Amino acid sequence: MQYISFNVTAAGLFSISAQGQSSLDPDDFWNMDPQIHLFSSSLSLANLIASDDDSGIGLDSLISQFLTTGHYILAVSEFLFTASEAVAGSNAESVDDPGYIRVTIDSRDGDAHLSSVPEPSGLALFGLGLLGLAWRRKASA
Repeated sequence: MQYISFNVTAAGLFSISAQGQSSLDPDDFWNMDPQIHLFSSSLSLANLIASDDDSGIGLDSLISQFLTTGHYILAVSEFLFTASEAVAGSNAESVDDPGYIRVTIDSRDGDAHLSSVPEPSGLALFGLGLLGLAWRRKASA
């Protein structure tokens, strides 16, 4: 599972797609069925704007949505991936190596600036690492 955070700086119709891509994976292991959930401002079911599985080509996902200026979060994983799992930061159906998924966010009239957001488990590990560094520094002082 991955989160993609972006800020829309000019409103417009956005096309957000997730494609399973074998060409990106040297081991030829790719995700055949990506699923996406789009949230406004924060990861909360109350902020869920749209979800998709299979509206793109084949089993690929596609959301076409008019977005106003503001902050958005796209949750990406493989099928079966619910909006509740996106909020919780886990996917019960996820395999150990979900393969590669190509995400594209495009607009003819809107503008957005992208940045990746770590998963909640990654944030927890980062926090533990910081605590360990602080403890080590205090112990050596």
